[in-house]
Amino acid sequence: MKKINCTFKKDAKSNLSYYVSIILLTMLTVFLATVAFTDADMIKEDIQSLMDEYNVEDAQFQTAVELSDDNIQELEKEYSLLVEKTAYMDVESNEKSYRIFSPADKVNKYQLLEGKDVIGEYEVLIDRDFADSNSLSVGDELEIEDESFEIVGLAIRSDYIYSKKNMNDAWVDKENFCMIQLDKKDYEKLLAENSWNETFYYSVLYKNESKISAFRTELYEKYGAYQYLSAEANERIESPKSAGDIIFVEACSLAPILFIVIMIMVSTVIGRMMDKEKKYIGTLTALGYRNREISFHYCIYGIIPGLIGGILGVLLAIVAGKGVAMYFVIDYQMINYDYYIRPAVAVICCLIPVILYGLVVYIKSISVLKKNIVSMLLERDDSDKKRSHMLAKSNMNFRTKFKMRELFAHFGRSVLVVLCMFLSGFLCLFGFSMKDTVDDLMEKGVESAAVYKYAYYLNHIETEDIYEGYHGISATFEMKDGTSQIALNGVPDDSAYSDIELIEGNYQADGYYISNAVSVEHDLHKGDILTIINTVTLEETEIVIDGVSNDNTQQAIITSSDNAAEIIGIPDNSYNVIYSDTALDIDSSEVAYMSDEEGILDTLNTAMSAMNGFIYGMMFMGILMSIISVYLVVNMLIEENKSNISLFKVLGYHNMEINRIVLNTNHILVLIGFIIAVPVAVSGMNILCSLMVSEMHVVMTPAISAISVIICGIIVLLSYIVSLFLLRKKVDKVDMVISLKGNRE
Repeated sequence: MKKINCTFKKDAKSNLSYYVSIILLTMLTVFLATVAFTDADMIKEDIQSLMDEYNVEDAQFQTAVELSDDNIQELEKEYSLLVEKTAYMDVESNEKSYRIFSPADKVNKYQLLEGKDVIGEYEVLIDRDFADSNSLSVGDELEIEDESFEIVGLAIRSDYIYSKKNMNDAWVDKENFCMIQLDKKDYEKLLAENSWNETFYYSVLYKNESKISAFRTELYEKYGAYQYLSAEANERIESPKSAGDIIFVEACSLAPILFIVIMIMVSTVIGRMMDKEKKYIGTLTALGYRNREISFHYCIYGIIPGLIGGILGVLLAIVAGKGVAMYFVIDYQMINYDYYIRPAVAVICCLIPVILYGLVVYIKSISVLKKNIVSMLLERDDSDKKRSHMLAKSNMNFRTKFKMRELFAHFGRSVLVVLCMFLSGFLCLFGFSMKDTVDDLMEKGVESAAVYKYAYYLNHIETEDIYEGYHGISATFEMKDGTSQIALNGVPDDSAYSDIELIEGNYQADGYYISNAVSVEHDLHKGDILTIINTVTLEETEIVIDGVSNDNTQQAIITSSDNAAEIIGIPDNSYNVIYSDTALDIDSSEVAYMSDEEGILDTLNTAMSAMNGFIYGMMFMGILMSIISVYLVVNMLIEENKSNISLFKVLGYHNMEINRIVLNTNHILVLIGFIIAVPVAVSGMNILCSLMVSEMHVVMTPAISAISVIICGIIVLLSYIVSLFLLRKKVDKVDMVISLKGNRE
């Protein structure tokens, strides 16, 4: 074995481009895998730690009778729990929304991220993302209407890591929504001196799950509870909790694809290398070396680039991984994440390419060693003899015949080119498909969800006809699974809702229609029975579904106001929602929140801007992998055709003509790889959209525009051209003398 391995240094120099290419591709793949798996652990550990340490709520509720301190103490003692009143004021100033919280002592406390805690008068803490989006820092002044505050620190509430202003918002708006923490005295002073609207509810932290049902029953019967929201159905809490698991699944899906492509490269290149060394391998076999010894020797050619690439990938993740990792948590507040590479992740990510490359080379070498020893000693390839002489009797011109032979006589190399171009095209197309899919959701989804331009949700049930517009009812119910909620919307008669687009069924005024988002997520259709549970009374109601509306963004049931009033248990002609196509003058103290079409679009646009970095990152990866992989394959093509290139020069061909004959062989393969990538990218987007239904409760239809396909095609083509350009000089350096050397059949 020692004598065999002494050739490694010489072989490494002659195959330097192979090592560089495989090492770079492995480094990039290991870097992404290391960052993703580290990110998944980091998110789960840090977010869960923050929620546990700062007592994130298990549920929140509202009651008709305000709870006194004595009431709260009695409930805490009897049902083994913590209850605290959560209060905040919403203020609109300078086109920004500010939510000023009363400080919490027991539940949903805040974590100080930077600076100092509030001590002096009108000192405040704001969330880091709003500060970064608006170029604010500790020590700056914050102006809200006529009040001025000093920012002394940055903080985040444990229940607002996913900082949606309203539960039904399509996305977060970090640039225009700010959360403010301040001293108790300052809060009471601001409340007394300003006409700012205050909202409050009660947050509860359970210590004994067996007493939850009895507690909820007492809330309804004794205190008139009319709203209850569990943490599992609260996106502000549940979404960040599950973020780590989503990233883990995505990493487990993408990393194997990248490794498989590289393994095919390694197998192909080592196979070609062993084909060139057939005489040497045959000699070793004739001298008595066992196949296992020879195979283990060639395994080194796969193990070394795998090990070096793995180590470099982990080192790159340590140095530059945090910036990439933050893109995975861009939807959430930027808490003090403790980013470090977990030892187990580093070891596994280093060993995986070593094991995979070594194994694939061993399998490849075993297949090569099955060849006849005499054929190897004579450097004869019996298996490819027919393909190497294909089209011998054809009348087609020489250049076409040469290209056809190169494509089919070296079928493994051709497949590798297709795979490389497919992967680079897939990454680019997938990024563009994400953008087009979200754009489609913004254009069509918002239109189907917002039947009217404005919807004013009152903070009380109204029975008198004192507001303009169409009157409706909206209430939140629990689904039977207990982990998700659904809105019951009683819509007004003779309104635009009579013309809503239905995917299933025909519209009737007293029918029950679920949104497509509910239909897809819970596999419910016309004629099925949907059971909803009153969040307060826990009373169950069965509804027969009459149809499905074309609404991909809301978890909702649409029915008549009379049906909704009956289910909720309120008088007929009651309402708490006002729909209008024009803005209405309604006192802000009467409105819980207002939804408008323009606001939804602005929020989605902001979210899309945040995703652009991730999309461009995927495109960059596609371009880089295309350049590296094509460089490797075309370099292999040149190495295998040195004799032909040399002969062309002897026959008087110019370098430019030789380039057109040899280097342009793979043009058709580039097109094939890209064409295959288009439907696969759409299918991949379809899988991602399916996963997003259960996580984001919206239905996105996979889409990719013709313009996006053309742009991706240009990107892939340019990366291919760059690779060819880098290799043109290598053709120029091939010496004429090579054609006069070696054995000839």
